Amino acid sequence: MIRFVTFFIFTSFLLLFSFVNSRGISTHYSTDKCSYSLPNYSINWSFDELSNDVVFKLVAKSNFSNFYTSIGFGNSGSQATDVIAVYVRSGQIGLIDGKNVDEEIESDERTNVQALQFDYQNNTLTAQFARPLESIDSSDADLTDCATFYFPAENAEIISGSSLSFPFTSKTLRVCDISLNCAVKSHTEVVKRAEEEVCESGGESEKNRVEWKIEGENVRFTVNQNTKKGRWYTAIGVGKSMEDLNMIVIFAENGNWKKQGLYRTEGYQLPQSYEQNNIELSEENVKNVNGKLSYDILINKEFLTSRTDENGCIPLQIAVVAGQYTPKFEIRKHQSTPQSFSVCNLEGCGVKKEETVKTNDEENTTTKEIPIAISTTTPASIEIPSTPKIVEDLEDAPKESEVKTTKTPILEEVEASGNEPTTPIKPIEDNESSGELLATSTTQKNIENIGSQLEEKPLTEDNNNDAPQQQQQETSTTTLTPKVLPIIDSSTTTKEANIPQTSSSSGCGADHEDLKVCESYFSEYLGKVTSWSERHNMKVASHMWKACTLLSQVQHVTTMCCTLFRQTCATHLNL
Repeated sequence: MIRFVTFFIFTSFLLLFSFVNSRGISTHYSTDKCSYSLPNYSINWSFDELSNDVVFKLVAKSNFSNFYTSIGFGNSGSQATDVIAVYVRSGQIGLIDGKNVDEEIESDERTNVQALQFDYQNNTLTAQFARPLESIDSSDADLTDCATFYFPAENAEIISGSSLSFPFTSKTLRVCDISLNCAVKSHTEVVKRAEEEVCESGGESEKNRVEWKIEGENVRFTVNQNTKKGRWYTAIGVGKSMEDLNMIVIFAENGNWKKQGLYRTEGYQLPQSYEQNNIELSEENVKNVNGKLSYDILINKEFLTSRTDENGCIPLQIAVVAGQYTPKFEIRKHQSTPQSFSVCNLEGCGVKKEETVKTNDEENTTTKEIPIAISTTTPASIEIPSTPKIVEDLEDAPKESEVKTTKTPILEEVEASGNEPTTPIKPIEDNESSGELLATSTTQKNIENIGSQLEEKPLTEDNNNDAPQQQQQETSTTTLTPKVLPIIDSSTTTKEANIPQTSSSSGCGADHEDLKVCESYFSEYLGKVTSWSERHNMKVASHMWKACTLLSQVQHVTTMCCTLFRQTCATHLNL
């Protein structure tokens, strides 16, 4: 009897072992809880605390020119129910968020897998993507506790006309507590769902790049791209995948701008032209200089915000000089993989508008009018304007030998009569006087919240450099009014920048005290100068004279912040 029972148990074990092997499923409990490897397949996963996503990095090798690989998830049973597949077809990379239905991969109606980074070279596919730890999609596996991961034993060839199947033969691994065992506290550069400001596709050194910023109810995309022979398009798409993507497509031929339009994809088909209600698209600043094409695209903010995902982020796909098009502007498949971004703080890409005045000498008309009025503002209520733009100004500033004599605005005392008008006086027009009108430095906006405008003054020529005026602080009835800059005579010789001087030993007057805001203002400005220097591998001292020249042109800085200004810039401007 005992022998019979033993034989029965042994036979049952063999049958069970044969059944499992016939299905090709083997379960592993690895000491490495966050990765799995096969000869031509490896994958690792990590938990990103900031986005609450599981981030996967998959590497697969195949000799097939068109192939796909995958990872499956399930909570019970012998087959995966939830599948993420990555494929290479005709040199293009794609990703599918789907489910396993009768051993075939079907796309989910709602995708929540975020494509992060792709690469394909030397028959090796590298894909980085992310999915939520816990999903509201009923067809997705829950990864918060324990789940079974399914890995393909072999990467499969894509056969034309056939659907993609999830491999019946697979390896499995039981994975538990991903958020505990595989947590990555540092926010990696590829996970972009945190509330950070993602406002560009790459650094300034990249040849093809796109920047975006908010302008009222519009978004401005600034595109810089290499010119290329033939018909090539650039695409800016909103959506998570090519299955459902709204696109701005810009067409260029031999590096020259042709047109732009709205396109849409459905079900991985080629993009088709379409119109969207209340969405206006326009282009500006189209330039082709030295083999570089640049332009701005303006579109209603709703075009982006209407596609916000469940995390409050806008999935953005950008492909610069991505593929070719026909003479009828029919788009062909892209030849380079689009970059994926998750823009979670679009409003953070807004830029403060600078109020500047430009004079067109040829047309003798100003591009913007500034209303001028009398004020009774006291020195204590004056706010220093925002610091000068560092990058553009330091690069565009003239060389030291080219700085011509230009006086900064000299502040004079004007007694208030108490009957000053509160409405603006007629703006200054170019045809009312000759010479160049410079209300402020062209790199600065006017003082904000000053509570007043400035008294109108005629343009006068003043070549007396030997009688600098001393700034005095008076009572609340004193108005600080800058004169218009003097006309620069064509015979002006090259000199260093002329900064207003005073007769005291410190150069700031015996009783002068800087405004309290000056310290933070200078700290912010010099911090920007230092950051700019570090990015360009330069020493701060080598261009401090440029930074100080820009500071000297900012209204009220040389007087209201006289002490700090001279401590900072005396040696650089020979004060």
